[in-house]
Amino acid sequence: MKLFAFVVFIGGFCTACMGGGDADVASADPDGNVGFGGAQDIGQFRNILDAGGIPGENTFDANGFFSEHYTQLPAPDCGQILCVHGMLSVGRDWRNGDYQAALQVAMNTTVDPATVERRPLNLVVVVDTSGSMADEDRIGFVQEGLHLLVDRLEEGDRLAVVTYSSGVSVPAEFTASLDRPALHQLIDSLRAGGSTNIHDGLRTGFELSGAAFEADRQNRVILLSDGLATAGITDNASILDMAVEHIASGIGLTTIGVGVGFNVELMRGLAERGAGNFYFLEDAPAIREVFVDEIDYFVEPLAVSVRIEVTPGSAYRVGEVVGTRLWNNQGSSGSLFIPGVFLASRQSDTPDPNGRRGGGSALFIAMQPRQGRFDNSGQVARIRMTYRLPGSEEELEQVVVVDNPADPGVPPDRDIYLSHQAMAEHYAMYNIYLGLREATRLAARDYQCALSQLVALHNEIEGWNAEFEDPDIEADRQLVEQFIGNLEELGARRGDTDADRLCRGEEFPSDEVHDDRDVVIYGCVISADGAGRPAGWLVFALAVVIALRRRRTTSQ
Repeated sequence: MKLFAFVVFIGGFCTACMGGGDADVASADPDGNVGFGGAQDIGQFRNILDAGGIPGENTFDANGFFSEHYTQLPAPDCGQILCVHGMLSVGRDWRNGDYQAALQVAMNTTVDPATVERRPLNLVVVVDTSGSMADEDRIGFVQEGLHLLVDRLEEGDRLAVVTYSSGVSVPAEFTASLDRPALHQLIDSLRAGGSTNIHDGLRTGFELSGAAFEADRQNRVILLSDGLATAGITDNASILDMAVEHIASGIGLTTIGVGVGFNVELMRGLAERGAGNFYFLEDAPAIREVFVDEIDYFVEPLAVSVRIEVTPGSAYRVGEVVGTRLWNNQGSSGSLFIPGVFLASRQSDTPDPNGRRGGGSALFIAMQPRQGRFDNSGQVARIRMTYRLPGSEEELEQVVVVDNPADPGVPPDRDIYLSHQAMAEHYAMYNIYLGLREATRLAARDYQCALSQLVALHNEIEGWNAEFEDPDIEADRQLVEQFIGNLEELGARRGDTDADRLCRGEEFPSDEVHDDRDVVIYGCVISADGAGRPAGWLVFALAVVIALRRRRTTSQ
């Protein structure tokens, strides 16, 4: 069922401007958003903030951040099980006020998640039992999750368990039926000790899955780890290459990180290549969310061998792409190959009390206007998606064209142009991601500039959410506020206008006069390691500024 089309402006934001055409409101029929696999949360990022720390850029994954947001997409009325949507926002970049045109690619499905029946499961769980798992009772977290997993498995499912530390053991091989009491007893007996041989542990898990592989069952490995590989083959490239060989045979891989010291690049990369999701267990509620709420969604792909190709219109070129690490630039265009996509578990914009995972994935592409002469047809991009259904060799196809009613590089008449109402939250989500990522980069060398960036971002979020009152964006605001508080605890100062000017690269008015007290704070938290030592280039620059100010003071 489709509702009437409408155009309405709220506080200067156009919620469904189609350049004079119509815009469909999302279908009221049951449907679900779709995840691309890869990171499903920013739990590690949040966990570092909760501990009073400053997270690094590698802990802030775009796909994980976007998956913590739910938005009702346009109706999945493409006539197929899987529908791709191309939506556009044209406005300003919240970081600097510059012109911004963002193309967003997302997928949803006509499949009602409540009706999904998954195939029986051959599941191998590969558990890290190295010595570091004893820290902060990480082994207890894993045991609690595995108990929930055993209880959640259905009759007809089969489970094998591999443990790894310095070496590898297989305490539970596949049996004809689930022996739940024996599995619970095994889980209780797990103990931590030794090094971390991820390569051999994961390889053993794949070999068990391969030996028991059945085409009419879902064959999947879950890898849990809390640290870096310290035994056996330890380099990421070799571990990834080994995994890809097994994944090519049809075995899916889901990864789960525990604690804050695990190899996030490896765990995320394995999941992305393995038609699976990556999760982080940051606290007790996350255990239930991952091992109970998510398991029915991450074990069964909705579609496989999904390829998305984006070809820009003649007046645009493809800029930065965020939301995946699998994007492949191809001259002026680009493409994305996703081994498998999954139903998203969240079905409303109200976050679950236990977490925000499961909203579905989103891909954002900065569409940059070309310079010089061009034939402007209004077309921003052509999106082509192909995919197969699990167990089928037939390739299905859908093509979507996205237009901009305004000329490239020309700001909209109002604050922002949105091709569909769903882009309102996505525009905010995209800009919050860019702002938080920039803050992590700045914080690596300069806490004061990171604080300045976050305060400006916080103001933008407050203004946006005063109009739209979105729960996920409010949760983002609280995250930014927490980041600001941590920086202040480490010495950064809110409202320091002189420092903010330096961060923005602005010059001081020639008639300003400052005494020595005005410049003491500039070196307080500026360093490569965030320890408060000023970077050399900044010390030199500040010395020049101080000298010039003193000269002006003397001359007066």
